[in-house]
Amino acid sequence: RRYFQVPVVVTDAGMRPVGLPVPVAAPSSTGNVQLAYAKPLPSGEPAAQTVMAFLKAYAAGDGDLSLYVSPGSEIAPINPAPYLAVESVDLRVDTDAPKTPRDGTQLRVLATVTLTSQLDQTVTSTYALTLTARATRWEISAIDPAPAEIPRSESAGQPTPTPSPSR
Repeated sequence: RRYFQVPVVVTDAGMRPVGLPVPVAAPSSTGNVQLAYAKPLPSGEPAAQTVMAFLKAYAAGDGDLSLYVSPGSEIAPINPAPYLAVESVDLRVDTDAPKTPRDGTQLRVLATVTLTSQLDQTVTSTYALTLTARATRWEISAIDPAPAEIPRSESAGQPTPTPSPSR
């Protein structure tokens, strides 16, 4: 396992890299991060099928990406496609995915996949995606810049005040 650091700037338009990835030492464990993707997403579910078809079109050039992307989302495929195959390792969601969702329903998915290059080399990657329902089907509305975390309670770790007796 190798670790990399990528310098980024944050603007009103979002995050943008400003340099190339740099190999660095493994990060120290300074606390637990709890991701919001607690539920498995079985491969036979419509949302899982959309995710995998999207990733195959996005990273391997296998199909028309526009079939899986929400209108108005500015997601373009990696060009030229660096991978020949995309295989699912693990798909997880933040909430149960309805098979026939209502328009506007959103679902966050963390997809762990194995990507196979033209030289038969493999790499495991994770994609944080937001899906939005339209016309009872799932579409990719965003490739999220980072996986979603469970919000930390503002009161976590703080003592609860105890009322003092009246005098």
